[in-house]
Amino acid sequence: MYTPSAISVPGKLSHINIYERRRIEMKESKRIENADVFAAIARAICQIKEDRTCAIAVCGPGGSGKTTTGKQFEQIFPNSVAIELDDYLIPRWERREKGIVGYNPRASDLSRVRKDIQELKECRSILKKIYDPKTGDFPGEERIDPVDYIFITGGTTLSDEFSDLVDLGIFLDASEEVQLKTRLKRDTTERDYTVEEVIQNMSRLKKDFATFIEPTRERALLIFSVD
Repeated sequence: MYTPSAISVPGKLSHINIYERRRIEMKESKRIENADVFAAIARAICQIKEDRTCAIAVCGPGGSGKTTTGKQFEQIFPNSVAIELDDYLIPRWERREKGIVGYNPRASDLSRVRKDIQELKECRSILKKIYDPKTGDFPGEERIDPVDYIFITGGTTLSDEFSDLVDLGIFLDASEEVQLKTRLKRDTTERDYTVEEVIQNMSRLKKDFATFIEPTRERALLIFSVD
């Protein structure tokens, strides 16, 4: 396991300043393993980390690698946790009844997200549900104790409801080709969707992404192009 201080910053990124929004290119085939990406993020986090819990939001469209990135952050940064916003979705049947999808802030209990982030930042433990993507329901829950780093992953992580609690915003700007490739692999195996359902879902999501998620990219201090 590597701590942030053990990650060297490549020369072309050594000048990075988190107070300047930067777009860093990375290839899809090396999306998560790309050393430049993690070096840039590690440097940014080390610049903002003080003697307090640090909340980092990882935002982007579905299929951009948010969850995988958050899990790898959890391995790299000591005393950290990755929290998926899928765990705060309302049940799938209720979303269908209301005619909304995950990109819509109404599809998630964002007030609970805010409460839980606030609790962790104030060094208090939380108990949250665990979402099952196959059933669209919540079969269990888990306890999360206070940590130094909270990595929040999901499409609505830079929403108004709790953006003031986020110390660093990261946006994974994936091309539609990458999104479709990832969704097909993930949703047909982990969620039992057919190929046709994956394509239809992605098409339905486009409008809500443009309405609710894309505008929040302006709040990110680091933007990574996933091609």
